Amino acid sequence: MFRLPYDLITLVSVYHEAGVLHNDRDGVRVTPDGYQPLGLTPGDSIPPEYLAVDARGARVGGDLTAAGLTWKGALLLGLARIDGMLVLSRATGELVHAFSLTTKGLYATDGVFGTLNLPAATVDGPLELPGAELGELGAWGLTVAGSVVLADARVTGSVNLQGAELRAGFHASGLVAGRLQANRAEIRGDCVLGRARFDGLVTMRGTKVGGTVVLRDTELGQDGGVSLKADGLVAFELLLECPTPPGDVDLRHATVEVLADAATAWPARPVLTDFTYRQLRRDVPVGERLEVLRRATPSVEPQPYEQLALAYRAAGRERDARRVLREKLRRESRTGGLPGRLWGIVQDLSIGYGYQPGRAAAIFAVLLLAGTGWFAVAASCAGAAGLCPIKADEHPSWDAFLYSLDLLVPLIDWATRRPGTRSARTRWWRWP
Repeated sequence: MFRLPYDLITLVSVYHEAGVLHNDRDGVRVTPDGYQPLGLTPGDSIPPEYLAVDARGARVGGDLTAAGLTWKGALLLGLARIDGMLVLSRATGELVHAFSLTTKGLYATDGVFGTLNLPAATVDGPLELPGAELGELGAWGLTVAGSVVLADARVTGSVNLQGAELRAGFHASGLVAGRLQANRAEIRGDCVLGRARFDGLVTMRGTKVGGTVVLRDTELGQDGGVSLKADGLVAFELLLECPTPPGDVDLRHATVEVLADAATAWPARPVLTDFTYRQLRRDVPVGERLEVLRRATPSVEPQPYEQLALAYRAAGRERDARRVLREKLRRESRTGGLPGRLWGIVQDLSIGYGYQPGRAAAIFAVLLLAGTGWFAVAASCAGAAGLCPIKADEHPSWDAFLYSLDLLVPLIDWATRRPGTRSARTRWWRWP
Protein backbone atom coordinates (compact mmCIF):
# COMPACT_ATOMS: atom_id res chain seq x y z
CA MET A 1 0.00 0.00 0.00
CA PHE A 2 1.26 3.45 -0.91
CA ARG A 3 1.44 6.10 1.82
CA LEU A 4 0.49 9.18 -0.15
CA PRO A 5 1.52 12.76 0.50
CA TYR A 6 -1.01 15.28 1.64
CA ASP A 7 -1.36 17.11 -1.64
CA LEU A 8 -3.79 15.77 -4.23
CA ILE A 9 -1.68 17.26 -7.02
CA THR A 10 1.06 14.80 -6.14
CA LEU A 11 -1.57 12.04 -5.81
CA VAL A 12 -2.79 12.78 -9.31
CA SER A 13 0.71 12.64 -10.74
CA VAL A 14 1.39 9.30 -9.04
CA TYR A 15 -1.87 7.59 -9.96
CA HIS A 16 -2.57 9.03 -13.38
CA GLU A 17 0.65 9.89 -15.13
CA ALA A 18 -0.98 9.14 -18.49
CA GLY A 19 -3.60 11.81 -18.03
CA VAL A 20 -3.37 15.47 -18.82
CA LEU A 21 -2.74 17.65 -15.75
CA HIS A 22 -3.30 21.40 -15.89
CA ASN A 23 -2.35 23.79 -13.11
CA ASP A 24 -3.39 27.35 -13.78
CA ARG A 25 -4.86 30.21 -11.85
CA ASP A 26 -8.29 28.59 -12.04
CA GLY A 27 -6.99 25.58 -10.11
CA VAL A 28 -5.87 22.04 -10.95
CA ARG A 29 -7.66 20.25 -13.81
CA VAL A 30 -7.35 16.56 -14.66
CA THR A 31 -8.50 15.05 -17.96
CA PRO A 32 -7.89 11.35 -18.76
CA ASP A 33 -6.44 10.43 -22.14
CA GLY A 34 -9.19 9.40 -24.54
CA TYR A 35 -11.83 10.69 -22.19
CA GLN A 36 -15.43 10.10 -23.25
CA PRO A 37 -18.39 11.21 -21.12
CA LEU A 38 -20.40 8.23 -19.86
CA GLY A 39 -23.79 7.80 -18.28
CA LEU A 40 -22.80 5.40 -15.52
CA THR A 41 -25.25 3.84 -13.07
CA PRO A 42 -24.34 2.40 -9.65
CA GLY A 43 -22.55 -0.92 -10.06
CA ASP A 44 -21.20 -0.22 -13.54
CA SER A 45 -17.49 -0.82 -14.06
CA ILE A 46 -15.42 2.24 -14.87
CA PRO A 47 -13.41 2.00 -18.10
CA PRO A 48 -9.79 3.25 -18.04
CA GLU A 49 -10.53 6.18 -20.35
CA TYR A 50 -13.00 7.49 -17.74
CA LEU A 51 -10.63 7.25 -14.78
CA ALA A 52 -9.18 10.57 -13.65
CA VAL A 53 -7.80 9.67 -10.21
CA ASP A 54 -7.55 6.15 -8.79
CA ALA A 55 -6.80 6.26 -5.07
CA ARG A 56 -8.52 3.04 -4.06
CA GLY A 57 -6.97 1.55 -0.95
CA ALA A 58 -4.73 4.58 -0.48
CA ARG A 59 -3.47 5.66 2.96
CA VAL A 60 -3.07 9.37 3.61
CA GLY A 61 -1.35 10.30 6.84
CA GLY A 62 -2.90 13.75 7.13
CA ASP A 63 -5.39 15.91 5.26
CA LEU A 64 -6.20 15.29 1.61
CA THR A 65 -6.92 18.68 0.12
CA ALA A 66 -8.42 19.06 -3.35
CA ALA A 67 -10.06 22.44 -2.99
CA GLY A 68 -10.74 23.92 -6.41
CA LEU A 69 -9.81 20.70 -8.26
CA THR A 70 -11.61 20.11 -11.56
CA TRP A 71 -11.60 16.70 -13.22
CA LYS A 72 -13.27 14.80 -16.00
CA GLY A 73 -14.42 11.27 -15.33
CA ALA A 74 -14.09 9.45 -11.99
CA LEU A 75 -12.24 10.05 -8.75
CA LEU A 76 -12.04 6.74 -6.87
CA LEU A 77 -11.41 6.64 -3.12
CA GLY A 78 -12.85 3.22 -2.31
CA LEU A 79 -11.38 1.63 0.84
CA ALA A 80 -9.04 4.61 1.22
CA ARG A 81 -8.08 5.78 4.70
CA ILE A 82 -7.43 9.44 5.36
CA ASP A 83 -6.15 10.23 8.85
CA GLY A 84 -7.09 13.87 8.44
CA MET A 85 -9.78 15.71 6.47
CA LEU A 86 -10.92 15.19 2.89
CA VAL A 87 -11.44 18.66 1.44
CA LEU A 88 -13.32 18.99 -1.87
CA SER A 89 -14.55 22.55 -1.39
CA ARG A 90 -15.26 24.33 -4.67
CA ALA A 91 -14.17 21.18 -6.52
CA THR A 92 -15.88 20.16 -9.75
CA GLY A 93 -16.09 16.64 -11.07
CA GLU A 94 -18.36 14.08 -12.63
CA LEU A 95 -18.06 11.18 -10.21
CA VAL A 96 -16.68 10.62 -6.72
CA HIS A 97 -16.90 7.00 -5.64
CA ALA A 98 -15.69 6.37 -2.09
CA PHE A 99 -16.97 2.96 -1.00
CA SER A 100 -15.94 2.25 2.63
CA LEU A 101 -13.84 5.41 2.77
CA THR A 102 -12.57 6.30 6.24
CA THR A 103 -11.78 9.93 7.06
CA LYS A 104 -11.86 12.38 9.95
CA GLY A 105 -14.15 14.75 8.07
CA LEU A 106 -15.39 15.60 4.60
CA TYR A 107 -15.84 19.16 3.41
CA ALA A 108 -17.30 19.86 -0.02
CA THR A 109 -18.68 23.35 0.41
CA ASP A 110 -19.90 24.78 -2.92
CA GLY A 111 -18.65 21.67 -4.71
CA VAL A 112 -20.18 20.61 -8.03
CA PHE A 113 -20.41 16.86 -8.64
CA GLY A 114 -22.36 14.70 -11.03
CA THR A 115 -22.50 11.89 -8.47
CA LEU A 116 -21.09 11.69 -4.95
CA ASN A 117 -21.14 8.09 -3.72
CA LEU A 118 -20.20 7.38 -0.10
CA PRO A 119 -21.70 3.94 0.53
CA ALA A 120 -20.65 2.34 3.83
CA ALA A 121 -18.17 5.18 4.38
CA THR A 122 -17.10 6.23 7.87
CA VAL A 123 -16.61 9.89 8.69
CA ASP A 124 -15.33 10.41 12.23
CA GLY A 125 -16.12 14.10 12.09
CA PRO A 126 -18.48 16.34 10.15
CA LEU A 127 -19.79 15.84 6.62
CA GLU A 128 -20.48 19.28 5.22
CA LEU A 129 -21.81 20.04 1.75
CA PRO A 130 -23.50 23.44 2.15
CA GLY A 131 -24.21 25.11 -1.16
CA ALA A 132 -23.04 22.06 -3.12
CA GLU A 133 -24.61 21.04 -6.43
CA LEU A 134 -24.97 17.34 -7.18
CA GLY A 135 -26.75 15.04 -9.54
CA GLU A 136 -26.95 12.23 -6.95
CA LEU A 137 -25.83 11.73 -3.36
CA GLY A 138 -25.51 8.04 -2.54
CA ALA A 139 -24.72 7.54 1.14
CA TRP A 140 -26.48 4.32 2.10
CA GLY A 141 -24.91 2.70 5.13
CA LEU A 142 -22.91 5.86 5.86
CA THR A 143 -21.67 6.46 9.41
CA VAL A 144 -20.95 10.04 10.47
CA ALA A 145 -19.83 11.01 13.97
CA GLY A 146 -20.27 14.74 13.41
CA SER A 147 -23.06 16.78 11.90
CA VAL A 148 -24.26 16.24 8.34
CA VAL A 149 -24.91 19.58 6.67
CA LEU A 150 -26.60 20.01 3.27
CA ALA A 151 -27.89 23.51 3.87
CA ASP A 152 -28.87 25.23 0.60
CA ALA A 153 -27.46 22.34 -1.41
CA ARG A 154 -29.05 21.33 -4.72
CA VAL A 155 -29.42 17.68 -5.72
CA THR A 156 -31.05 16.98 -9.06
CA GLY A 157 -31.74 13.33 -8.29
CA SER A 158 -31.99 11.61 -4.93
CA VAL A 159 -30.31 11.91 -1.55
CA ASN A 160 -29.95 8.30 -0.38
CA LEU A 161 -29.28 7.86 3.35
CA GLN A 162 -30.83 4.42 3.74
CA GLY A 163 -29.43 2.61 6.72
CA ALA A 164 -27.14 5.53 7.57
CA GLU A 165 -26.08 6.35 11.13
CA LEU A 166 -25.82 10.09 11.69
CA ARG A 167 -24.72 10.67 15.26
CA ALA A 168 -25.06 14.46 15.41
CA GLY A 169 -28.08 15.21 13.26
CA PHE A 170 -28.98 15.97 9.67
CA HIS A 171 -29.25 19.67 8.83
CA ALA A 172 -30.60 20.40 5.37
CA SER A 173 -32.42 23.72 5.60
CA GLY A 174 -32.97 25.09 2.13
CA LEU A 175 -32.03 21.81 0.44
CA VAL A 176 -33.46 21.37 -3.06
CA ALA A 177 -33.60 17.75 -4.17
CA GLY A 178 -35.54 15.31 -6.29
CA ARG A 179 -36.05 12.72 -3.55
CA LEU A 180 -34.89 11.90 -0.04
CA GLN A 181 -34.47 8.26 0.91
CA ALA A 182 -33.67 7.70 4.57
CA ASN A 183 -35.27 4.34 5.32
CA ARG A 184 -34.01 2.64 8.48
CA ALA A 185 -31.57 5.46 9.14
CA GLU A 186 -30.59 6.38 12.68
CA ILE A 187 -30.24 10.10 13.35
CA ARG A 188 -29.34 10.82 16.95
CA GLY A 189 -29.85 14.57 16.70
CA ASP A 190 -32.41 16.58 14.76
CA CYS A 191 -33.46 15.99 11.16
CA VAL A 192 -33.99 19.53 9.87
CA LEU A 193 -35.63 19.93 6.46
CA GLY A 194 -36.96 23.44 6.98
CA ARG A 195 -37.48 25.45 3.78
CA ALA A 196 -36.38 22.41 1.77
CA ARG A 197 -38.02 21.52 -1.53
CA PHE A 198 -38.47 18.05 -2.97
CA ASP A 199 -39.82 17.17 -6.37
CA GLY A 200 -40.44 13.54 -5.47
CA LEU A 201 -41.07 11.29 -2.50
CA VAL A 202 -39.52 11.71 0.96
CA THR A 203 -39.20 8.30 2.61
CA MET A 204 -38.29 7.73 6.26
CA ARG A 205 -39.63 4.24 6.83
CA GLY A 206 -38.43 2.82 10.11
CA THR A 207 -36.13 5.79 10.67
CA LYS A 208 -35.13 6.64 14.24
CA VAL A 209 -34.57 10.31 15.12
CA GLY A 210 -33.41 11.22 18.61
CA GLY A 211 -34.48 14.85 18.25
CA THR A 212 -36.98 16.70 16.10
CA VAL A 213 -38.03 16.02 12.52
CA VAL A 214 -38.51 19.55 11.18
CA LEU A 215 -40.76 20.05 8.15
CA ARG A 216 -41.39 23.76 8.50
CA ASP A 217 -42.13 25.60 5.24
CA THR A 218 -41.00 22.44 3.44
CA GLU A 219 -42.38 21.88 -0.06
CA LEU A 220 -43.08 18.20 -0.60
CA GLY A 221 -43.47 16.58 -3.99
CA GLN A 222 -45.00 13.21 -4.68
CA ASP A 223 -44.40 9.86 -6.30
CA GLY A 224 -47.27 7.48 -6.88
CA GLY A 225 -49.61 9.80 -5.02
CA VAL A 226 -47.48 9.81 -1.84
CA SER A 227 -45.52 12.82 -0.58
CA LEU A 228 -44.14 11.57 2.76
CA LYS A 229 -43.81 7.90 3.61
CA ALA A 230 -42.73 7.67 7.23
CA ASP A 231 -44.45 4.56 8.49
CA GLY A 232 -42.63 3.21 11.51
CA LEU A 233 -40.83 6.52 12.14
CA VAL A 234 -39.67 6.97 15.74
CA ALA A 235 -38.80 10.50 16.88
CA PHE A 236 -38.97 12.70 19.93
CA GLU A 237 -40.88 15.41 18.06
CA LEU A 238 -42.49 15.79 14.65
CA LEU A 239 -42.84 19.40 13.55
CA LEU A 240 -45.19 19.42 10.57
CA GLU A 241 -45.85 23.00 9.50
CA CYS A 242 -45.49 22.89 5.74
CA PRO A 243 -47.77 23.81 2.84
CA THR A 244 -50.41 21.20 2.08
CA PRO A 245 -48.62 18.27 0.38
CA PRO A 246 -49.93 17.23 -3.04
CA GLY A 247 -49.87 13.53 -2.09
CA ASP A 248 -50.55 11.36 0.93
CA VAL A 249 -48.68 11.59 4.22
CA ASP A 250 -48.20 8.07 5.58
CA LEU A 251 -47.48 7.86 9.33
CA ARG A 252 -48.74 4.35 10.01
CA HIS A 253 -47.24 2.85 13.17
CA ALA A 254 -45.09 5.97 13.69
CA THR A 255 -44.34 7.01 17.28
CA VAL A 256 -43.44 10.49 18.52
CA GLU A 257 -43.47 12.04 21.95
CA VAL A 258 -44.58 15.46 20.72
CA LEU A 259 -46.64 16.39 17.67
CA ALA A 260 -46.39 20.04 16.61
CA ASP A 261 -48.55 20.40 13.52
CA ALA A 262 -50.69 22.79 11.56
CA ALA A 263 -54.05 21.69 10.14
CA THR A 264 -53.02 22.98 6.71
CA ALA A 265 -50.03 20.61 6.67
CA TRP A 266 -52.25 17.54 6.39
CA PRO A 267 -53.18 16.46 2.87
CA ALA A 268 -56.54 15.28 1.60
CA ARG A 269 -55.68 11.70 2.56
CA PRO A 270 -53.35 11.31 5.56
CA VAL A 271 -52.72 7.75 6.75
CA LEU A 272 -52.69 7.69 10.57
CA THR A 273 -53.41 4.08 11.50
CA ASP A 274 -51.69 3.32 14.83
CA PHE A 275 -49.87 6.67 14.77
CA THR A 276 -49.15 7.47 18.43
CA TYR A 277 -48.09 10.65 20.23
CA ARG A 278 -48.19 11.83 23.82
CA GLN A 279 -48.45 15.60 23.57
CA LEU A 280 -49.85 18.18 21.16
CA ARG A 281 -47.73 21.30 21.01
CA ARG A 282 -49.85 23.43 18.66
CA ASP A 283 -53.30 24.74 19.68
CA VAL A 284 -55.21 23.61 16.59
CA PRO A 285 -59.01 23.88 17.07
CA VAL A 286 -60.54 20.51 17.85
CA GLY A 287 -62.94 20.85 14.92
CA GLU A 288 -60.03 21.09 12.49
CA ARG A 289 -58.38 18.05 14.02
CA LEU A 290 -61.60 16.09 13.67
CA GLU A 291 -61.74 17.04 10.01
CA VAL A 292 -58.21 15.67 9.55
CA LEU A 293 -59.28 12.41 11.20
CA ARG A 294 -62.37 12.21 9.03
CA ARG A 295 -60.23 12.43 5.90
CA ALA A 296 -57.76 9.93 7.34
CA THR A 297 -60.43 7.32 8.09
CA PRO A 298 -62.84 6.92 5.17
CA SER A 299 -63.76 3.61 6.79
CA VAL A 300 -64.11 4.21 10.50
CA GLU A 301 -60.97 3.44 12.54
CA PRO A 302 -61.32 3.98 16.30
CA GLN A 303 -57.60 4.21 17.13
CA PRO A 304 -56.90 7.69 15.67
CA TYR A 305 -59.84 9.08 17.68
CA GLU A 306 -58.80 7.28 20.86
CA GLN A 307 -55.24 8.62 20.40
CA LEU A 308 -56.38 12.21 19.98
CA ALA A 309 -58.67 11.95 23.01
CA LEU A 310 -55.81 10.52 25.06
CA ALA A 311 -53.58 13.48 24.14
CA TYR A 312 -56.33 15.94 25.08
CA ARG A 313 -56.86 14.26 28.43
CA ALA A 314 -53.13 14.32 29.12
CA ALA A 315 -53.32 18.09 28.62
CA GLY A 316 -56.32 18.41 30.92
CA ARG A 317 -58.73 19.19 28.07
CA GLU A 318 -61.50 16.80 29.09
CA ARG A 319 -64.23 18.59 27.14
CA ASP A 320 -62.29 18.29 23.88
CA ALA A 321 -61.55 14.64 24.64
CA ARG A 322 -65.26 13.91 25.11
CA ARG A 323 -66.07 15.66 21.86
CA VAL A 324 -63.55 13.49 19.99
CA LEU A 325 -64.92 10.27 21.49
CA ARG A 326 -68.47 11.33 20.76
CA GLU A 327 -67.55 11.90 17.12
CA LYS A 328 -66.01 8.42 17.01
CA LEU A 329 -69.24 6.82 18.28
CA ARG A 330 -71.34 8.94 15.95
CA ARG A 331 -69.38 7.71 12.93
CA GLU A 332 -69.45 4.11 14.15
CA SER A 333 -73.23 4.21 14.57
CA ARG A 334 -73.64 5.35 10.96
CA THR A 335 -71.93 2.24 9.63
CA GLY A 336 -74.56 -0.20 10.96
CA GLY A 337 -78.05 -1.09 9.82
CA LEU A 338 -81.11 1.12 10.03
CA PRO A 339 -82.03 0.19 13.63
CA GLY A 340 -78.49 0.91 14.77
CA ARG A 341 -78.41 4.25 12.96
CA LEU A 342 -81.76 5.28 14.46
CA TRP A 343 -80.65 4.28 17.95
CA GLY A 344 -77.42 6.20 17.39
CA ILE A 345 -79.39 9.31 16.49
CA VAL A 346 -81.43 8.98 19.68
CA GLN A 347 -78.29 8.62 21.81
CA ASP A 348 -76.60 11.49 20.04
CA LEU A 349 -79.51 13.88 20.50
CA SER A 350 -80.31 12.83 24.05
CA ILE A 351 -77.08 12.22 25.95
CA GLY A 352 -74.35 12.62 23.31
CA TYR A 353 -73.46 8.92 23.62
CA GLY A 354 -72.89 9.45 27.33
CA TYR A 355 -70.33 12.24 26.87
CA GLN A 356 -72.87 15.07 27.44
CA PRO A 357 -74.63 14.21 30.71
CA GLY A 358 -75.65 17.82 31.15
CA ARG A 359 -77.97 17.42 28.17
CA ALA A 360 -79.77 14.53 29.92
CA ALA A 361 -80.19 16.68 33.03
CA ALA A 362 -81.63 19.48 30.92
CA ILE A 363 -84.10 17.11 29.22
CA PHE A 364 -85.14 15.75 32.64
CA ALA A 365 -85.71 19.27 33.98
CA VAL A 366 -87.78 20.27 30.94
CA LEU A 367 -89.97 17.17 31.23
CA LEU A 368 -90.39 17.70 34.97
CA LEU A 369 -91.48 21.30 34.56
CA ALA A 370 -93.73 20.49 31.62
CA GLY A 371 -95.36 17.62 33.51
CA THR A 372 -95.82 19.74 36.60
CA GLY A 373 -97.50 22.46 34.59
CA TRP A 374 -99.68 20.07 32.67
CA PHE A 375 -100.95 18.07 35.63
CA ALA A 376 -101.50 21.24 37.63
CA VAL A 377 -103.86 22.53 34.95
CA ALA A 378 -105.33 19.44 33.30
CA ALA A 379 -105.79 17.07 36.29
CA SER A 380 -109.22 17.50 37.95
CA CYS A 381 -111.81 15.42 39.76
CA ALA A 382 -115.39 16.78 39.71
CA GLY A 383 -114.03 20.29 39.52
CA ALA A 384 -111.44 19.78 42.24
CA ALA A 385 -107.68 19.85 41.53
CA GLY A 386 -105.98 16.49 41.16
CA LEU A 387 -107.00 13.05 40.01
CA CYS A 388 -109.93 11.16 41.38
CA PRO A 389 -109.01 8.51 43.99
CA ILE A 390 -109.28 4.89 42.99
CA LYS A 391 -110.94 4.03 46.28
CA ALA A 392 -113.62 6.37 47.55
CA ASP A 393 -112.49 6.11 51.14
CA GLU A 394 -108.83 6.98 50.27
CA HIS A 395 -107.90 10.58 49.62
CA PRO A 396 -104.09 10.86 49.06
CA SER A 397 -102.66 14.32 48.90
CA TRP A 398 -102.19 15.72 45.41
CA ASP A 399 -98.98 17.37 44.21
CA ALA A 400 -98.46 17.83 40.48
CA PHE A 401 -94.69 18.23 40.93
CA LEU A 402 -94.24 15.02 42.94
CA TYR A 403 -96.55 13.14 40.60
CA SER A 404 -94.47 14.20 37.59
CA LEU A 405 -91.28 13.30 39.44
CA ASP A 406 -92.77 9.91 40.29
CA LEU A 407 -93.44 9.25 36.62
CA LEU A 408 -89.92 10.27 35.55
CA VAL A 409 -88.16 8.29 38.32
CA PRO A 410 -90.26 5.11 38.63
CA LEU A 411 -87.66 3.28 40.75
CA ILE A 412 -88.36 5.52 43.75
CA ASP A 413 -91.77 5.59 45.47
CA TRP A 414 -92.65 9.21 46.08
CA ALA A 415 -95.92 8.22 47.82
CA THR A 416 -97.97 9.54 44.96
CA ARG A 417 -97.96 6.58 42.62
CA ARG A 418 -101.36 6.02 41.02
CA PRO A 419 -103.31 8.25 43.43
CA GLY A 420 -106.38 8.03 41.29
CA THR A 421 -107.88 7.47 37.89
CA ARG A 422 -106.77 9.46 34.91
CA SER A 423 -109.01 11.50 32.72
CA ALA A 424 -108.89 11.20 28.95
CA ARG A 425 -106.84 14.41 28.75
CA THR A 426 -104.10 13.12 31.06
CA ARG A 427 -104.04 9.46 30.11
CA TRP A 428 -101.82 9.95 27.06
CA TRP A 429 -99.33 12.13 28.93
CA ARG A 430 -97.77 9.27 30.93
CA TRP A 431 -96.78 5.80 29.96
CA PRO A 432 -99.43 3.28 31.23
